[in-house]
Amino acid sequence: MKKVLVYLFLFNVISFAFAQNYSVVNVKVEDSQNHNNIATAEVSISELKSTTNEEGIASFKILPGIYGISVNATGYQPYNDILALMSLKDTTIVILLTRGLSQAFQQEQAREQEIEIVNDDLDRGISLNPLLLSSRDPYLNLASYNLSAGSFSPRGIERGGYESYINQVLLYNPELDRVNYSDISGLNDATRYSDDSYGLEPLYMSFGDIMGVSNILATPSRIRLGHQISYGISNKSWEHRLMYTYNSGIMQNGWGFAAAYSHRYAYDTYMPGTWLQADAFFFSAEKRFSERHNLSATIFASPQKRALASPTVKEAQELVDDPYYNPNWGVQNGEKRNARVRTTFKPYLILNDEYKFNDNLTWTNAFGFTTGIYGTTRLNWYNAPDPRPDYYRYLPSYQTDPSIAEIVTQRWQNDITVSQINWDKLYQINYLANLDGKSARYIVEEVHNDPTYFYYASNIKYTFNPSSIIYGGLQAYHYETHNYKKINDLLGANYYLDIDQYAERDFPDKPEMLYNNLDDPNRQLHVGDVFGYNYKLNTNDVNLWTQYKQTLPRVDYFVAGKIGFSNKYRNGLYRSGRFPDNSKGKSDQVNDLVGGLKTGAIFKISGKHYIKANIAGFTKPQSNLDIFLSPYNSNRINNDITAQKVLSADLGYHFNFKFLRGRITAYQTYILDHMDMRGFYHDEYQTYVYMSLSNMDELYQGLELGLEANIIPDLSISAAGNLGNYRYISRFKANVSFDNLSRPDTSYTVYSKNFYIPNVPQRAASVAINYKPNYWWFTLVFNYFDEMYMDFNPERRTQFALNNLGPDDPLINDIIAQQELSNGFTLDLSISKSWMIKHKYRLGVNFFLNNILDNQKLALFAFEQSRFDFDTKNIDKFPPKYMYAYGRTYMLLIKLSF
Repeated sequence: MKKVLVYLFLFNVISFAFAQNYSVVNVKVEDSQNHNNIATAEVSISELKSTTNEEGIASFKILPGIYGISVNATGYQPYNDILALMSLKDTTIVILLTRGLSQAFQQEQAREQEIEIVNDDLDRGISLNPLLLSSRDPYLNLASYNLSAGSFSPRGIERGGYESYINQVLLYNPELDRVNYSDISGLNDATRYSDDSYGLEPLYMSFGDIMGVSNILATPSRIRLGHQISYGISNKSWEHRLMYTYNSGIMQNGWGFAAAYSHRYAYDTYMPGTWLQADAFFFSAEKRFSERHNLSATIFASPQKRALASPTVKEAQELVDDPYYNPNWGVQNGEKRNARVRTTFKPYLILNDEYKFNDNLTWTNAFGFTTGIYGTTRLNWYNAPDPRPDYYRYLPSYQTDPSIAEIVTQRWQNDITVSQINWDKLYQINYLANLDGKSARYIVEEVHNDPTYFYYASNIKYTFNPSSIIYGGLQAYHYETHNYKKINDLLGANYYLDIDQYAERDFPDKPEMLYNNLDDPNRQLHVGDVFGYNYKLNTNDVNLWTQYKQTLPRVDYFVAGKIGFSNKYRNGLYRSGRFPDNSKGKSDQVNDLVGGLKTGAIFKISGKHYIKANIAGFTKPQSNLDIFLSPYNSNRINNDITAQKVLSADLGYHFNFKFLRGRITAYQTYILDHMDMRGFYHDEYQTYVYMSLSNMDELYQGLELGLEANIIPDLSISAAGNLGNYRYISRFKANVSFDNLSRPDTSYTVYSKNFYIPNVPQRAASVAINYKPNYWWFTLVFNYFDEMYMDFNPERRTQFALNNLGPDDPLINDIIAQQELSNGFTLDLSISKSWMIKHKYRLGVNFFLNNILDNQKLALFAFEQSRFDFDTKNIDKFPPKYMYAYGRTYMLLIKLSF
C-alpha cells in the first residue's frame, strides 16, 4: 500500500508539471421552448460545481479531457452528457432543458411509502424508506424509487452501510445502525436538494461507507427561491397533507431566510386500525458576511403520533380473509383503539460556518444537537392470559378437537372481540382485581428510547488547481439513549406492581429476585411512573479522514483514508434483583480503534465509454445494542466483541450514446464479524430470553444494470435490473441469557452457513416507459421481485433441534430449510402536468397509481418466530409471521410555486 501511495504522489507531481494551462468553459442554460435564460440552475462538470447567473451562464476553468456534465434546475428534466474538451480554446456550450416531471417528484412519491411496523420483542421497529439519493444514474433512478415497494435494497445491504447528512450533520442512530429518515419526514421541499455518492464513490465530506453518502442541502442559499404551496391526498400512510415552503434566498443585505411547515393526518390509513397525526417545522437563517464567509443556523422537527401495524401468522390472515390483518387494535366504546402507538419528537439545531481563506482553501464547521422522545406503547400483563388475539393458543390450529376448532373458526370469522383486542374484557378483569385489592392484570406500557445527540465536524478543502483537490477533517459525536418503560394506561386498575412475574414464579424463596429495582421495592405504580428497566446506552465516536481527488484528461482517481476511535458503555439506573451487583452504574467500556483505506478511478476511454473501479477495506464498531448480553437488566458484555471488517469492490462499464446510455456494474462485499441481539419470550423455558449472535460473516455480490433509451424526442424507455447473491458464509455463535436466571447462560453453534440474507430480493427488475408530450408526463413502470427468503430462527439450526432424529428422517430438512417467499410484481402509473401562469406562477399536478393490479401477495418481509417446539419437532406450532406490501394505492399532489 505504501508503494501505491508513493506512485500516486509522484503521478500527481508530474501532472502538476505538465498541466498548467486551462480552458474556460461557459455553460449557458436555456429553456428548450422559448430559449429564456435559466438562472440558479446547478451545473456540474466532474468535481466542479457552479450555479448559473441571471444570464443563465456558469463558468469553469478546466484541463482538456473528457468529463461528465450534468445540469439540474427546478421544474425541468435533469440533463446529463459527456463533455469532450480536446483543446485549450475557451468554449461556450448551450444546454436546453425540457420542462416536465422532475426527478424530485418521483423521489417525493417514494419518500411517502412509509410503513411503520414492529418486528421483534426488542421493539427496534422498522421504517421502510427508499434510499434518498438524487443521483441521475439510470440504474438508481428506478431502483431507488420503484423497487423500494418490494423491500429491495441496493446491493442487498438492508441495515447500515449508508451515511446521510443534513447540512453536514450526520443523521444516524448508532444503537440501531441506521439512518433516521423519520426525523425529516414531511419536509420534502426543504430537503429535496442534496449532493450524493453511490457505493464506494467519494463525496467531499466524509470517508463514507459501503453504500455511499448523501448530504441534504437545506439552507437559504441552496433551497428553491420563492413560495411553494402543495396539497396531497393519498390512501397510504396519510390521507391529507398540506405543505408550505418559503425561501428568500440571499438578499442584498447578506441575510437569507427559509421556512417550511407541513401537516399530515389520517384517521384510517391503508393498514387496518392505523392512523397518523404528524407535523413538521423548518426554519433556516443564513448570513453571508462576504464572498468568503458564510454562517447559517437551522432548526427543524417532525413530531408525530402513528398507530402501528404488526406482522402476523397466515392462519389469522386467512381466517379474516385479509392479508393486511393487524392484531394491534380492537373496538372500545364504538371506536377503534390501537395498542401500538409510536410518539416521536426530536427537534434539531444545526449551525454551519464556512470560511474561504482564499480561492484555494475552504474551512467548514458543522454542529448539530437534538434531544427528544421516541416512545411506543404496547400491552403488558401479569398473572393473566395473553391478550393478543393472534396468540397461537387462540387459533383453530392449536385445538386438538375438530369440533372445538370449528367453533373457534366461526368465532374468528364472526366476532370482532375474538379476532381483535377485546378492550372491554381487559377492563372487566382489572375491575375484578380492584375488588380484591390486587395489582392490575393488564396495562398499556410505553417503551422509550429517548435520544440525546451532539455532533461536530470540521472539514477543509484545498484546491491545488482545478483538477487536484484534497479534502479532510474531523468528525465526532456523542449519542445517548435513555431506555425505560412507564405506565401509559392502567385500563381501569388502581395500581400495578413493579415485579418480575417469571422470577416470582421460579424463585418463591428468593423475594429479592422479584424486584426490578431493589432500591425501591414493592412500588405501586400509577400512570406516568417508570418501571421494569431504566438504563442509558452511550456511544462516543471520533474519526479523522482525508481524501485526495485528481481529474486528468483520460483518468480521474481518488485515494481516501480514515482512522477513528469508538467508545461504548451502559449506565444502569436501576439495581436489578437478578443482577444486584452488575446492573446499576456504568458498565465496562468497549473501545474500538477503527480505520480504513479506499481508492477508485474513472478510466475515460472516449466521450462515449468509460470504466469505473473502486475498492475499499475498513473496520467499523458494533452497534451499541448488540454488545450486551441482557441490556434490559444487567451490564454484562458479550465476550466475543470485535470490530466489523468490511471488504468491498465494484467494477462498472458506462456508456453514453445519443439515444442510449447506461451502465453495468459488478460488485462484491464482505462484512465479517457482524453481531446481532434478539429478544423474545421462550415458551419452553417460560421466561424472556436474550440471544446475542456473533461471528456473523456476510457476502453480498451481484450485477447491476441500468439503461435509458430515447426512442423519439418525447418517448423514452428505461430499465434497471439486479442479480444478487446475498448469503451468510459462517456459522454463528449464539450466547443465550435467561431473564429470570432459571438457567445459566449458554452458548451454542448455529449452522447458518450458506443461508440467504433474509427479506431482500436477490433478483429485481424495473422497466419504465416515459412519454412526455407538451408539458405532460406519463410513466408506466413494471417491477419484478424474486428469490427473497424468510428470516430464520437460529435455534432451529442447532444440534438441539435435531436431537433424537435419525440421519434419514425427513423432518430434518423441514426443520433446517430456509423458506423462500413467493416472487411478485407491481405495475405503477404516474401522470403529471405543469403550467406557467402569467410567466410567474407554476402549477404542477402529479398523480401516482401504484400496484395497479392490486397484488396483495408481495411479501414486504417475513420471519420465523423465535420459539421452537423441541419436543414434538412441530414446525407449525409457532408458524412464521408475514407483512405484505401495499395493494393498490394512489397519491395526488397539487403544487403552486411562485
